Amino acid sequence: MLSLLRARHYSIRTEQAYIDWVTRFMRGCAGQSIAEVKRTDVERYLSYLATERTI
Repeated sequence: MLSLLRARHYSIRTEQAYIDWVTRFMRGCAGQSIAEVKRTDVERYLSYLATERTI
C-alpha cells in the first residue's frame, strides 16, 4: 500500500493518515481474517470516518 501511495505522489501526512485508518480498522476487526471482512464493514467504517471523524 505504501509503495502505491508513494507512486501516486501523496504527501507523507496523507500516507500516515491512510495507514493509521487502515490499522484502526483492522484492530476493530480483531479475530477476523481479511477474507472474513465484509464490504458492509468497510462501508460502515468509511461512513464513520466521513461523518464522525470529519476527515
